[in-house]
Amino acid sequence: MSGNLKSWLPKRFNQVSAFIARCLICFFEAGSLKSYGVLVEDLTKQTQMSFAMAGLILPLQHSLSYILAPVGTALANRFGYRTITVIGGFLAGLGYISNGIFPLSPIVLIIFCACIGCGYGIVYAPSFVFLKVNIPEDATFGIVQILTDQFIYIGICILPVLFDKFQDIYGTQGALLLFGGLNLHIVVAGVLMRPLSPSDENENRGNKDDQKNYTDSHGIIGAYEKDDELQPLGSSTLIQHGTPDGESATNELHGQSDFNPEDQLCGFYAYISVFNRNKSALFLTIIAFFHAFNISGWVLFLVPIGKEKGLLSSQAVLLSSVAGVGALFGRVLCIILFWKEVHNPFYYFGLSAIVQCLSFTCLALVGNNYTKLVIASFITGVPFGVFSAAIGSMCALKVSSSDFSRTVELVFVSVAVGTEIGGGVSGAVYDYSWSGVPVFLVIAASDLFLVFLSFVWWLWEENTTD
Repeated sequence: MSGNLKSWLPKRFNQVSAFIARCLICFFEAGSLKSYGVLVEDLTKQTQMSFAMAGLILPLQHSLSYILAPVGTALANRFGYRTITVIGGFLAGLGYISNGIFPLSPIVLIIFCACIGCGYGIVYAPSFVFLKVNIPEDATFGIVQILTDQFIYIGICILPVLFDKFQDIYGTQGALLLFGGLNLHIVVAGVLMRPLSPSDENENRGNKDDQKNYTDSHGIIGAYEKDDELQPLGSSTLIQHGTPDGESATNELHGQSDFNPEDQLCGFYAYISVFNRNKSALFLTIIAFFHAFNISGWVLFLVPIGKEKGLLSSQAVLLSSVAGVGALFGRVLCIILFWKEVHNPFYYFGLSAIVQCLSFTCLALVGNNYTKLVIASFITGVPFGVFSAAIGSMCALKVSSSDFSRTVELVFVSVAVGTEIGGGVSGAVYDYSWSGVPVFLVIAASDLFLVFLSFVWWLWEENTTD
């Protein structure tokens, strides 16, 4: 009995530490970018930079977290998950603390936003891998993963409000200092991680032999047995499998079982060839770009447009939290649709874009009626939740295993580029008009293009199926 207890306690402790680390990383990575909407006006005043420049600099940390996801996985395979999580949490916290200490300027913001992005980028994917290798049972892991990934939207709900309170009491730089201290909790979670025992590692490797992987907008969202039907569950970031002791990763996503000579090509053509073989990959990449484009403008200018309409600062910030609740609802809605085996891309992207276009138009044109703005903000969040859950799940359903990994990488790059361009364009529109109304109308127009694109995708699938 005592022997079983000795083997049970470390395993459960490691599962709990992996769960806590994943929750904290999801909570801070998404919520921190949304919190910049609270600070964007104050930062532009302090640094004398344009909103266009702020729109390029502030989303930098989010863009880097996508670009560096494969790097984070490789580093974790080499140095271990505990080490990488501690370093990543330290970099993220250090970036915020440094922004709070040094006099703010565009150069300072670029340097330390990049530092924050590197920190999040190298821990986001490994936190998922470490959770998976500690909870190898698919059914249990799926439930745990859904719970951890909800912290993405919980962070969007809570952190902007918390940031606003910090700013009211301690000022902008004081708020950044405190926020950096909160991010250091990721370091504590990393310290608690314990490398798996050799017996656990061998068991996990055995479990992976009969599994395939599928992803959502952030990467792999789970695993399913080769003979089972696909059951999308949640979201996370992963391109490679790995073991926590630094051994080489098992990259199942390149589809060694389905050998394709073109997969051996190097450079740009290897990725373009994915679009030639599978048009769904092209549609998904473009949709991911515009999804990120819209999110960037929404994140930065929802609070300013609320203040512009005469709302109190606390009321304007609450619009962000309400939108986060809507995103949670949208994610659940997407899971229900997949459970009902609804696989038509227009239902996920086209209808969501129509709803989002109308809600952004309402946010732009409705006056200072707070109730109407709250309702419109909630409705705006719902399509964001649907999009974020559906992109990768559609990738798993529509893209072959041999093209899967490169498609995920293309989606990652597309999201990073869309985030930067969306922030820059939204900021430039705000600079030109000194109003958030045109910013949201631009986002509504991009949603109309998404409606058209998803409709074309639907027609293309109908024709190719026939």
